[in-house]
Amino acid sequence: MITIKNVKYAEFQSHETHCFQATIYFNDARVAIASNEGQGGPTDFDWLVPEKQEAVEEFISTLAPMTFEMRGRTERMAHNLESHVSELVTQWLLERDYKRAISRRFLYTLPEKPDALYQTKPLRKQEITAWLNRPQDLMAKLGADKLLNLLPFDEGYKLYLELACE
Repeated sequence: MITIKNVKYAEFQSHETHCFQATIYFNDARVAIASNEGQGGPTDFDWLVPEKQEAVEEFISTLAPMTFEMRGRTERMAHNLESHVSELVTQWLLERDYKRAISRRFLYTLPEKPDALYQTKPLRKQEITAWLNRPQDLMAKLGADKLLNLLPFDEGYKLYLELACE
C-alpha cells in the first residue's frame, strides 16, 4: 500500500497542479519524496530507497483503472505513480479541509433538504465544546437531521464528500 505523510502544500503556488512536497511510504517504509511546483509540470520523485521503485510501480499496475467522465462518456485510464500520488494529495487536502471545518463550526443536514450541507458561522473552541456537551439541544436549535461533527470520522467525511464536494 502507498501512503503519503509530511505533506507541505502551497495553495498560492498551485496553478495548473497542486504545489506540494510529500514523503511516499510503501508498506509503511519511507521510500521517496514527491514534489510538484504547481505550474502544470510533472511530479518529481527523489527515491530514498531506489531499489523499491520497481516494487512500487508494480503495485501501482495492480490498481483498478481511474474512471472519469469526458464528453458525456465514461473513460478509463491506468494509474501510474504520478496520478496515484496526485489522488493521494487531493484526498489529503479534502480530509484536511473537513477536519478544519468540523473544528471551527458545525456541519449539518436538515430533514427537509437531506441533499444539502449547512454550516454555522465559525465558533470559538469553548462554544463548540459547550454545544457538543448538549448535542440534543444543538440539534434542536439547528433543526438538524444529522450533525457531521457527532458522526464517526469516516461516516461524517463520506457525507461531507457527497454533499459539499460534488
